Amino acid sequence: MWRDIGQYVRALAKHWTGFLTGAAASFLFLVYNVFEKKELEPWQFFIVAGVGIIVAGFQAWREERVQVHALASSLAAATAKAAPDPELELRRPRFETELAKLTPREEGVLRYVVQGGDCDAEQLRDNYFAARAEPLGARDADALLATIANTTGFLERKGKSKEYEGMGINYSRYGIKPVWSKLLVEWAAPPTPTDKRIADKANDLRRMLAASFEGLPANLPTLDDLTNWGSKLLRGVNASEGKLREMVELRADASRRVEREVGTARDAFNDGTGILNGLYARGLSIPYDQRGAVEEKHREALSHVRRCLDALDKITRNG
Repeated sequence: MWRDIGQYVRALAKHWTGFLTGAAASFLFLVYNVFEKKELEPWQFFIVAGVGIIVAGFQAWREERVQVHALASSLAAATAKAAPDPELELRRPRFETELAKLTPREEGVLRYVVQGGDCDAEQLRDNYFAARAEPLGARDADALLATIANTTGFLERKGKSKEYEGMGINYSRYGIKPVWSKLLVEWAAPPTPTDKRIADKANDLRRMLAASFEGLPANLPTLDDLTNWGSKLLRGVNASEGKLREMVELRADASRRVEREVGTARDAFNDGTGILNGLYARGLSIPYDQRGAVEEKHREALSHVRRCLDALDKITRNG
């Protein structure tokens, strides 16, 4: 209680304008009293001084109110970002699955349609591919749009382009299918400055992790191959964890897409290194009858680290 009283007194003192108003008015009454030789009642001085205190109290209250509103607005904004849209989260797993079916070239075309709106084969050829100095016929451009639509369901035909009507050409205009529009806009949004900073760090982290894969056969690595990989990964784990920590610290200010991928990379990295740390905590000595179990643990850790690399690739590809 006394602490609160002290804070209140300090707040009043801070707003000296109110006190000054009361003191100045009291002084003027005093001068009036001296020169006019008229006595004023003491209660008149107290009223004037009380008005000054009320003004100072109001100013202190208003300052606190502004701070409370600012805090409430910040909290509301943070809550709005933290609360995912249940409709989007329901569709997100399938969206990610369908998106993974596309080649980088098809992803580029899809991003162009999402950012620029409905388009046909000729527009795609003359704008998107021409800007990249990539020669492509309208027929091939139309095939790309059709492949994206048929493979993922993200695009839909909006009818034939007017300039082709009556010419016997079946080129169609394609646009976003409404059910996927929010997820596609989120995915295709240009990277923010924070996204770019995270992408730079993700690229560094990816190089660190990829170094441990040197010499690891892509198909059916043996237990010796896996233990060599695990040892190399753990030797650089402190630097890798530091780089990942830098990414996580920036995560709150990133776009929703990058924020999510950073979370995926963090969880996958921790899962993989957690398994390896458990295996190597006291040095790796593998009894013959446990080789199968140890190999399985290494493969599980390898799967997690590859999932981390996939998330880092998504960050750096669009960052």
